Amino acid sequence: MTHWKRNLAIAWCTQVLSLSGFGFVIPFLPYFLQEITGMDAVQVRGWTGIISAAPALSMGLMAPVWGWTADRFGRKLMLLRAMAGGAIVMTLLSRAGSLYAVLVLRIVQGLFTGTVGASGALVASGTPERRMSAALGFLSSSNFVGFSLGPLFGGIAAEAFGYRTSFLFGGALLSIGFALVALLIREPERQAPPKRTVPQRAGSSMAKRVIAWLRRAKTDGLLPAFGLIFALRFGRTMVIPFLPLYVQQVRGTIVGTPTVMGTIQAAAGLATALAGVTVARLGDSMSRGRLIIVLLLAATAAATPLAFMSRLGWFTALYVLTTFCLGGVEPNVQSVLSSRTERDRRGLLFGIQTLVGNTGWVVGPLMGGWVSVHLGIRSVFLTTAGVFGITVAIGTYRYARSRFTDGDSRRRAYRSAGR
Repeated sequence: MTHWKRNLAIAWCTQVLSLSGFGFVIPFLPYFLQEITGMDAVQVRGWTGIISAAPALSMGLMAPVWGWTADRFGRKLMLLRAMAGGAIVMTLLSRAGSLYAVLVLRIVQGLFTGTVGASGALVASGTPERRMSAALGFLSSSNFVGFSLGPLFGGIAAEAFGYRTSFLFGGALLSIGFALVALLIREPERQAPPKRTVPQRAGSSMAKRVIAWLRRAKTDGLLPAFGLIFALRFGRTMVIPFLPLYVQQVRGTIVGTPTVMGTIQAAAGLATALAGVTVARLGDSMSRGRLIIVLLLAATAAATPLAFMSRLGWFTALYVLTTFCLGGVEPNVQSVLSSRTERDRRGLLFGIQTLVGNTGWVVGPLMGGWVSVHLGIRSVFLTTAGVFGITVAIGTYRYARSRFTDGDSRRRAYRSAGR
């Protein structure tokens, strides 16, 4: 087996362990807050948004730093850092006894974790260009397999042993992932960067390097892809933190709800994992822009009725379909970004991508908290569908405009050649 395939396989396994570890408890944080604070439903909704946004803010601030460090000292080291940080934070959360202790630990989690970005940078740095969409799609499926298994067994464990024990289970899974990375993953071979007309002084500091890269990103047409990453994370994280509270509201009791909630999350994660290894692969053989627009349009159509569903069965079916459609979008966006970035800059790329995505992750839960408190939880789903609809409209416009511009340029070149 070639090195890049071996790294991809091991990274997939460690990501399943990592996100299963986080998924053992993170989806049930609203229930844990109710247990340790005794807050009413409205207060829990407000604090759920803040608790969910806190790690995204700190992770986004640190992401370019870790990305720059990965380019200088290696991707494997950064993945080890993220795994170790997650294991420690999960263990400490099992001892948290107040709202503010949970908040502080969630901020620390963002500062030192980020396994998704670290593993993505590692895989992208060693994968051949012609296999990029398939590799990143396969890797992204691990995220959702992890988020399926974690909530499924985490819900059962929480009801059987309590939330604090579930935190310890999560920390143990992250520790196993750390060991697999340390023992089995090989650092991708470094390649000499291609000669580009980039001022040498731009590399004199990390800040200048980031600024120079962003200027080139604008020239290479990468900014729309970053905007799409933001919209995806904003829309998805607006819903996810409040899904447990919605399930509890529909059932009318918290007894048995963690298991039901875990099952819904498991189904959604499985659907997104299937998308990562099926529809995401189409980006290697067809227009990625067209594929992204079609998948976003389907996700919008599936998400719009969620606000009006009163039965969990129909709600779950539409929610799973929405996640399936979205699961094929992000790998193709990552492929666009990676294919237009030199290999020796991809650590920085994934760092900036994490910063952009985490900005959406910060704004999404805070907006969802405001909407749920003032308009009700059902309005959160309707707002999310609106976000995806606006994204489809903007994406379609830009895609059509780029095709028109490219076609016009080709016609001018053809006429010039005819003369």
